[in-house]
Amino acid sequence: MNCKKSIILLIVLLLIISCLLYALFPHYKEYKKIGAEVIEKVENFQKYHDRLPSDLGEIGLVESMSDGPYYEIIDSSRYIVYFTLGFDYNFVYDSRDTEWRKDINIVRN
Repeated sequence: MNCKKSIILLIVLLLIISCLLYALFPHYKEYKKIGAEVIEKVENFQKYHDRLPSDLGEIGLVESMSDGPYYEIIDSSRYIVYFTLGFDYNFVYDSRDTEWRKDINIVRN
C-alpha cells in the first residue's frame, strides 16, 4: 500500500515539475512561428508601399501587452521584431541579418 502511494506521489510531482518547466522556459519555435507571420506582413507591406509600416496596426495586427511580438523601425529599411522573455531579455529578429537571436539588450545600431 505504501509503495503505491509513493509511486502515485512521485508521478504527481513529476507532472507538476513538467508543467512548471514548460511554463518557465520560452517556446522559441512558437515565437518564431508568430514572428514569421509578422515578418511576412511587414515585408509584403514594404513591397507594395515602398516603406515600412509605422506600427503593427498598419498591417492589421495588435501589439501584445504581454511578451510580444513587438515591432520597431530602426531606419528606413531596417526593423526588428522581438519578444520580451524576462526583465531585459529578448528574442529578436533583425531584418538586417534575417536571423533570430537571444539578446540581453536590443541592438539598434
